[in-house]
Amino acid sequence: CLSECPDNATSCTVCGFSGVMEKQFENCLPTGTKLNSRYVLGGVFSKEKVFVSYYAFDTKTAKRVKISEYLSENLTYRHANELIVKFRNEQCHARGEKEIAAYHSHFVKLCSVSKISILDFVDCFTENSTMYYVCSLFTGTPLSSLIGNGKVMSFKKATELLEPLTDCARKLEKAGKWHGSITPYSIVTNENKITGISGYSYPPKNTRTPFDAPEKQLGAMHCGSFTDVYAIGAILYEAVTGFMPPSADRRGQGNELRFPETVSEAERNIIEKALAPDKTERYATVE
Repeated sequence: CLSECPDNATSCTVCGFSGVMEKQFENCLPTGTKLNSRYVLGGVFSKEKVFVSYYAFDTKTAKRVKISEYLSENLTYRHANELIVKFRNEQCHARGEKEIAAYHSHFVKLCSVSKISILDFVDCFTENSTMYYVCSLFTGTPLSSLIGNGKVMSFKKATELLEPLTDCARKLEKAGKWHGSITPYSIVTNENKITGISGYSYPPKNTRTPFDAPEKQLGAMHCGSFTDVYAIGAILYEAVTGFMPPSADRRGQGNELRFPETVSEAERNIIEKALAPDKTERYATVE
């Protein structure tokens, strides 16, 4: 939990952690490692083929954060008790350095967008012959607690509520990026206002939700800002109807959108265009 403990403590008085991780992940950095002269690592909470993610404490802001490290299973390894990432051979070295440079450039852009929006990236740096990006750990409740399950709000109130989200998507669009995983569960609210969004996924994850556009199953090359438009349209639909939107697959099987009488024809047309299964008939951009 990264709470402060007395020097003589044998375990954390808050969460009971004794200094030994229950899960040991190969090649990962040990608990207590300090990165960028600022971040103290806690435990690993996820490991994928390219990135491993750690909980960490930001000594500059005194807040918990999430740090992800480029540690490709196919290209890299790390000796026990060492920090430097090594490449398996010269071919892996050449490919790995290109990937690290590309990822670094990508996350630097996302950090720039985060500074002026609700996106959660806060830092990106290179160290230990690899690269890292840092995300905020937002506190609050998910947007899913405010919409759906029979709760209905006016179109005007819904669009005002979603303005921080559409503003963020618009700024991502201008940076040549798109989010890829916008759902009511990735959006954080405080005092009934949207304050953060996490879960960025590029390329998109394989899991499918009712907020995913049909083209996501075809891969990143088929997606773009119009994919985020679909997700925002699906959230808007749930907010004004109280119903979870039917998935793209179910809509292809004949499941139709349902609207209460309180939704005007003009408002319905906006939502239907945002949710057009054919991306060429959808709004092309968030703007």
